[in-house]
Amino acid sequence: MADCQQRTVCRLCGDSTLETVLTLPDTALANEYLEAPPSLSAPQDTFPLCLTMCAACRHVQLSHTVSAERMFRNYRYVSGVGPTLVRHFAEAAKGYIEDFALKTGDLVVGIGSNDATELRPFKE
Repeated sequence: MADCQQRTVCRLCGDSTLETVLTLPDTALANEYLEAPPSLSAPQDTFPLCLTMCAACRHVQLSHTVSAERMFRNYRYVSGVGPTLVRHFAEAAKGYIEDFALKTGDLVVGIGSNDATELRPFKE
């Protein structure tokens, strides 16, 4: 499929030894919503959903990459537009900073973020 490419090398270190960790059924993209009838029964494109792990650096990653043009064509969800979620992330960050005694210069990584809303409070 032109919109999807299989990864043959690790995204981090470039090694080509990728081992399958988990294979789930092919899955439709999250934001490709079907319209109200009659299209609810229309076929929908699905893509591989498989995790691989690099034998060299142990990075776990998706085995396939869907093109950005296809992935974000109908992408409607952005974390930063909901005040409740923004407030939640700010409160959570405050708790993490206290619990883990984080200080300026410490590394904080967001996983699965779409707009870095959960990371902004750490920077502030």
